[in-house]
Amino acid sequence: MKKIITILALSIATITTFILPLFSIDFRLYLMLSALLCGLCILIFMTDKKSFPAILFFTVTLLTRPLNQKFTDWINMEFPGTYFLIPIVIFTTLILTIPSIRKNIGWWTRDTIDRKSWLIIIGLSLISGLSLYIWGKYIARDLSGFVDILPDVPLTWVLVNGVGFALLNSIAEEYLSRGMLCDGLEKIITDKRLIVAIQALVFSIFHYHGFPGGLLGMTMVFAWSIVLGIIRYRTKGLMGVLTGHFFADLSIYFILYGLK
Repeated sequence: MKKIITILALSIATITTFILPLFSIDFRLYLMLSALLCGLCILIFMTDKKSFPAILFFTVTLLTRPLNQKFTDWINMEFPGTYFLIPIVIFTTLILTIPSIRKNIGWWTRDTIDRKSWLIIIGLSLISGLSLYIWGKYIARDLSGFVDILPDVPLTWVLVNGVGFALLNSIAEEYLSRGMLCDGLEKIITDKRLIVAIQALVFSIFHYHGFPGGLLGMTMVFAWSIVLGIIRYRTKGLMGVLTGHFFADLSIYFILYGLK
């Protein structure tokens, strides 16, 4: 029974965080899902302390969505790094201040990045940059929606702005996927290969409207996420995947800036 409750809670948490943002949902549905996830979060706190941190994070993410939407509109920067900033700040504070939460998070540790892992990360970064350029240059039909949200900055600030975007976005998306999603899956699945495949599928769906997007873009993101998942478990932390993700996002920024 305990495992069934955890699976149900993680399924709802995953859908509300990664899938529902692709659609416009009724406020009553939002309230219903929030109440359901809060109830499951309380049940898991009482029955499954190891799974509690992951469910708590996704519950906080859902509850703060309206506030985060207002924050995103206020700063006029629409990308995952800002859409999930508030829950990430709140939950990181909880990790740092509450030992019982910190000890049940598998990725909150110093990475062990060996030479082979660095070679994989460097190779992934180079291939990602080239693939994204080809998709943006020759496959994507209309990138105006992405170009229009880039802030107008002087040429001297382009690099600083690009680094800021890539850093914030990569931290947010890795915190969500290879961080808390994988952490939750680890509590119900023992096969790391299956965890890597599930997180890659979820992350690729999450990017349906992203860069790259569409079915081809999702396929590219899925393959990329498989490699990131492998890096995640080779290095036992997030620093390696953050590095690979950072350079991919930096490539996206400069591709889009070139079209501005």
